[in-house]
Amino acid sequence: MDRFPLFRLPVVAISEVMKMFDLFEITMLSMCSKRTHRWIKSFRVHRPDLKIEVSHYFNIWVEIKNDSTKENLFFKFVNHLSAYDKTKMNRSIKIGNHPDIPMNIEIVGSSTDIYLYFDVKIEGIKAVTEYFCSLFEKEIYGASLSTVLRRSAPVTIMEWILKRQKRIHFLMLESWDMTETIATNLLSKFNNAEIVMIDFEFRSKFKSSFKFEGTKIEILNSDWFTLNNLLNISCFHLFLAKSKLTSVDMNEFLKHWMTNDLKFKEIKIEMEEIQLDVLFSEISVIQRTNDVKRIYKKSENQSIDIYGGFDIKRNNDGVTATIVHDGGFEEVRREFWMIVWG
Repeated sequence: MDRFPLFRLPVVAISEVMKMFDLFEITMLSMCSKRTHRWIKSFRVHRPDLKIEVSHYFNIWVEIKNDSTKENLFFKFVNHLSAYDKTKMNRSIKIGNHPDIPMNIEIVGSSTDIYLYFDVKIEGIKAVTEYFCSLFEKEIYGASLSTVLRRSAPVTIMEWILKRQKRIHFLMLESWDMTETIATNLLSKFNNAEIVMIDFEFRSKFKSSFKFEGTKIEILNSDWFTLNNLLNISCFHLFLAKSKLTSVDMNEFLKHWMTNDLKFKEIKIEMEEIQLDVLFSEISVIQRTNDVKRIYKKSENQSIDIYGGFDIKRNNDGVTATIVHDGGFEEVRREFWMIVWG
């Protein structure tokens, strides 16, 4: 088959042809030579919906995806080159300052996996990510990090990310053996993310202060979470599971909310048994009967019917919040659910 002389075409024609390439094709073409890389970058062949994410979990990869076209590329890093790996990884590419990186490509449905070998995987993550962030003129969108493979990996990767960019949209952290030093370091970086989801477990009692003013934070094991942590958060959505917050703590929080201009739209907290008389101590409350229905628009595609509850008002602007509670003062409940209207 004759080769198509792409780069002998007029510049406008080359640009139009490149716009027809899918994500995998334009990515592979960019790594063919410095010339093709320059052409792709000069034509600004990138997609508005494209996202670049890094993962250091049970597996290590860099993902490039386009949700609107349902295209996904995974650059995965192998542990070592066994005799079997060498037979499959019979190609090599140059990424950044790393020449002759062994590579293999596997395509399954709409997902394409590109396997790469680096002596140091974190250096591989950095090299691949920097290459595509530059090519597509994008910042890192999200990071999913765990200590399962290497205890220091989340800190190393987050420090690198925040050195190259000020913020990250999505951050997920997980650890079953988190040390206090590492946890404190990571908590200090939460406010550089819009959405945070964490699952930490500690072998000893842990307390630390941190600030979060992004969009959403979700903590799956929050027995270490204190009232002081709660008072230093102002976001749209807050979800805490397995916390040890008490009605006294939440009473302090409600008074804090009533006297401060906080961003909250929805708060859900698993806590100690709610005692309504303690929760609403020294707070003016209007109890709504269960035939009072209001609709909470959680998102563009989801609305929730809210019946009854206890209303409180913020002092400075009169904004109303409802603590959802169906059974009055007799019901045993351990979930604090607060919705801010307007």
